[in-house]
Amino acid sequence: MDTLPLTQLRAPSGDSTLMSWYKPHRFVMAATDTVLISIVVILTIAFRLGDDVLAPSNAGVAPHIAGGVIIAAVWLAFLDAVESRCRRVIGAGFEEFRRVLNASVYTFVVVAIGSYLTQLPLLRVFFVVTLPIGAMLLLGGRWTVDGGRAVLRSTERAARAAR
Repeated sequence: MDTLPLTQLRAPSGDSTLMSWYKPHRFVMAATDTVLISIVVILTIAFRLGDDVLAPSNAGVAPHIAGGVIIAAVWLAFLDAVESRCRRVIGAGFEEFRRVLNASVYTFVVVAIGSYLTQLPLLRVFFVVTLPIGAMLLLGGRWTVDGGRAVLRSTERAARAAR
C-alpha cells in the first residue's frame, strides 16, 4: 500500500491547501500548553509552601500537589474542549486567544464549584496566582508558537512553488 508524504495530504474538507504544517504545529501547541501549565502550577505550589515543599516528612504537601495536578488536567481538558488548537482557529488572532482565556476561566469556575461541593478547601493562591499568570503564559506561548506556524506555512508555500 502506497502512503502519501505529509506534504501531499489534503484537508478533509477537500480544499487544496496542504496540511503538512498542522499536525506538528498542533503537537507543539499541546506540548507548550502542558509545559506552561505545569510550570505555573509547580511555581504556585512552591510559592504557597515555601521551604515546606522540600521537607521529606511534610504530609501537608500532598493535597497541594493533588490539587495542582487536578487543576492542570482540567485546564488541559478545557483547552481541548474549546478547540483552542483547531485548524480553523490557529493563527486567527483574537479568536484563538479568546478560546484560551475561556478555557482558563472555565477551568477555575469548575474547580471552584467542585471544591465547594466536595468541601475541599482550595487555596486562594491558586486563583490569585495561577489563573492570571497561567493565562498570560498560555497567551504568550500561543503567540510564540504561532510565529513558528507562519514559518512552517511559508516553507510549505516555497516548496509548493518550487515544484
